[in-house]
Amino acid sequence: MKEELSILLEKYYRGDTTLIEEKTIRDGVSNMKEPDSLHDVFAYYDSAKHLPEDILEEVFTGLDRQEKKRRLPTWSYSATAAAASIIFFMMAWSIHQNKINREQQFALMENALVSVSEGLQPVEEDQEMLVLWVDEDVEIIIN
Repeated sequence: MKEELSILLEKYYRGDTTLIEEKTIRDGVSNMKEPDSLHDVFAYYDSAKHLPEDILEEVFTGLDRQEKKRRLPTWSYSATAAAASIIFFMMAWSIHQNKINREQQFALMENALVSVSEGLQPVEEDQEMLVLWVDEDVEIIIN
């Protein structure tokens, strides 16, 4: 009996036993005369409360109820998308307005520098000028 029990225990530790073999192990360990750690372990398993058969159904039903409570209404997804779109277009408009303001500020600064340079050295009409470089916003001119 002990030899058969040790073979079944090896199989049990590998996870290869069937329910019938596990019942045979429990019976064999509970019938042991001397107390052993195996006896304590399997005694604990036997004394542990067994779960009711419908416990899985109750757990999944409860999880479904909680999941339904946590779900957002479908209209909230549309509202979130609309709000994100509005924010995106507002940011794009703000960037566009900043670009226009920078161009206006640049033109104002250019006019101020021209008037300062004319005040320091008045431009003579008949003097020739040499244009070195011309871009959309900048011209480099040498007198």
